[in-house]
Amino acid sequence: MNTVQKIAKNSLVLLASNIISKILGFFYVMYTARYLGTEGFGILSFALAFTGMFGVFADMGLSTLTTREVARDKKLANKYLENIAMMKLILVTLTFGLIALTINLLGYPEQTIKVVCLIALSVVFTAFVQMFNSPLLAAKNLHERIIPRPLAAG
Repeated sequence: MNTVQKIAKNSLVLLASNIISKILGFFYVMYTARYLGTEGFGILSFALAFTGMFGVFADMGLSTLTTREVARDKKLANKYLENIAMMKLILVTLTFGLIALTINLLGYPEQTIKVVCLIALSVVFTAFVQMFNSPLLAAKNLHERIIPRPLAAG
């Protein structure tokens, strides 16, 4: 299989997975909204948006850095995982604490606070999933197959 065929195949797989993800997401939102009702869905939407604002702090670009550096030298994977695990532990602890502190200081109802803290746990979980996903992406060199490297100047 030549390079063009690999790029086409990878692009089609990504396109298909993106379409399926959007369709499943649509049905998920539709079902959730009907099940929770107006008030419950509003609380959930608020919690997702609120924690999403803080979710950036749980990763700080470390997943992208890991993918890029491990793709360059696969022998560094263990070193990066060890170092990033410690950094992520600190970052997610600070992020969760910041979310909990902020939501409590803003005076929201107890139910909203509980939902925000529950969603904040998913931010923690996602940060660690990304940490383990990055070396796998690097090992497969997916970023090189899908996004060609820029040509050298000169």
